[in-house]
Amino acid sequence: MKPIPRTGFIALTHALAIAVGWAAYQASGFQGPGFSTTEPPAARTKSTDRTSKDTKTTDRTPKDTKAVEEILAPILAFLENRREVYDQRTDDTIRQTSQNILDRIASIDIPADFAKELEAVEAGPDEGKFVEMAALVFHWMNHDSKAFFDWLRADPKKRGVGLGVSLLFSLEPEIYRRSGVEGVLAQLVHAEGCKHQLSGDLGRSLAKSGDIAGILKARQLLIPDAHASNPEDWRRLVINIGQNWPADKTTALIRLAVEMDEPMLLTTHRRNIEGHGGYIAGLLADESLPEDFRKKISENPMARNSIIGDSSLPLDMRLANGGDLARIISGDVGRLLSEDRDWAFAFRNGQATAEKIMTVVSAGTPELARSQPDDLRNFVFRELSEENPAAAMVLLKDMPDDKRSEFALLVSRTHFDNVEPSKFLELLEQIPSDTPEQWDDRLDAWNLRGYKNNERLQEGYVEWVRALPPGLDREMALYSLARAVNAKNPGLAEDLRSQVSDPELKKRIASHR
Repeated sequence: MKPIPRTGFIALTHALAIAVGWAAYQASGFQGPGFSTTEPPAARTKSTDRTSKDTKTTDRTPKDTKAVEEILAPILAFLENRREVYDQRTDDTIRQTSQNILDRIASIDIPADFAKELEAVEAGPDEGKFVEMAALVFHWMNHDSKAFFDWLRADPKKRGVGLGVSLLFSLEPEIYRRSGVEGVLAQLVHAEGCKHQLSGDLGRSLAKSGDIAGILKARQLLIPDAHASNPEDWRRLVINIGQNWPADKTTALIRLAVEMDEPMLLTTHRRNIEGHGGYIAGLLADESLPEDFRKKISENPMARNSIIGDSSLPLDMRLANGGDLARIISGDVGRLLSEDRDWAFAFRNGQATAEKIMTVVSAGTPELARSQPDDLRNFVFRELSEENPAAAMVLLKDMPDDKRSEFALLVSRTHFDNVEPSKFLELLEQIPSDTPEQWDDRLDAWNLRGYKNNERLQEGYVEWVRALPPGLDREMALYSLARAVNAKNPGLAEDLRSQVSDPELKKRIASHR
């Protein structure tokens, strides 16, 4: 199911979010300081296990959960109904200025002093204020657009970002309907600070109405000669035309883009739709398009990124367009691990094995599985090792012992940011600690984690290190933490160093002083 469109709906979802939050707060039974209840709040246990990358969760009693679910049910049902309504709408409708604004434009008396009248309305009661101001702004822009934008810029905090842009967004469709592209561009000349909004609105109107003559006119006005007097305004316009052009009229857009020698009209078209890379690849393969035009498309960074990120395309094509293997694997496997199911969550909670997840990934990326099986396996291991290090080690079972330890140590250094320290330690426990050639790598991992975990967890990490069982990892944890805190808390650093007994670490402590 497609996502619910933002336009006209975002205020509703924000309001509902606030309502849900308040309802859940009420249902939790929580009372702030200075209040009491007839019975104590349900016990809650903090957990550092992550439901995503680093999300702290709170256990609720069944009573709490039921209360929140009961509150959410009708709201989610309403949202789902709204989703169905919006799914039935087409995105090819032409936006129009609201009828109440149009009625007021027709009936309002034109003032002698627009600024004075606008400021009086702005200072007055809220009821009907926006409609009244919109009508005044419409006539003022028609009368003297430069004076209006000068007034708007005079107090940007009050007008330029909020009210001014909202008014322009509401009025642009009517300006375009009455005066065409020339009318909107006449405003654009003076609209410093609002150009992005105006050009975006104009681009959408031109696209949705299929106004090819208007697009050609806009180019003539914005780029009247080879020196391109307004290239940035034109570029913004092109992007919005391409993004909003109806998908069922792509052929007409292609003809227009070729006629104007403007490949960006096509590279931005359908950009947010799945399969955009395949669409670009189709353009590049279309020999009916001029070769030099296709070359410009192939050199466009946006087009190349779309091809690189489209897992349905051949791997050699994606690599040829500038994709590196690590980025392609990361994108493809990252989607597989989260699209249909949160496999990391399932693995962390024992609902799926590493072998099962590897099978899913291989089936979903057959070309990578055939040509780059080791790289694919290594990426999956990196992702799963942060969730359950011991259970993830099975993925490395076919590697030689020394290579397996070497790779696991590498992952311990490159990953495990914002992961609980116990998971990091669990990975190190899968690596023999009596291998001299890997001793330095192990210490490097502790030095990196010691600094980052202390910065993130502070006193909690200090206590965790102190409580570690005897062994090389505790020695390295003490040593690395002492280095991390030395500048700000030399007393604590000295105390931590005094607990180190490993001869090599004691030598390093002595030599660093």
